[in-house]
Amino acid sequence: IKSCLSELYLKAKEGFNNDEVVQDELQDENEFKWKIEPCDDGKGIYIKSAMSSGTDFYMQVEGGDTKIHSKVILSDFDEEQKFYLGKVI
Repeated sequence: IKSCLSELYLKAKEGFNNDEVVQDELQDENEFKWKIEPCDDGKGIYIKSAMSSGTDFYMQVEGGDTKIHSKVILSDFDEEQKFYLGKVI
């Protein structure tokens, strides 16, 4: 996932549970792999880190916080926290 503004890539800061998602330069391609997984209801997707330590970690808002500027982290599976992919026009 690459930012159009910064040309930097999204990655997990350390690659494990409760790590922040940060922007960085592309150094090791494996650091930047994400899996897109459909939700069971077919109405959304989950964004999962390809880097794992035997546990799947999904991109979600820390603590389910809905406020603006809430921190996005990788954490254990939480079905409530779905992300949608949209097309910027």
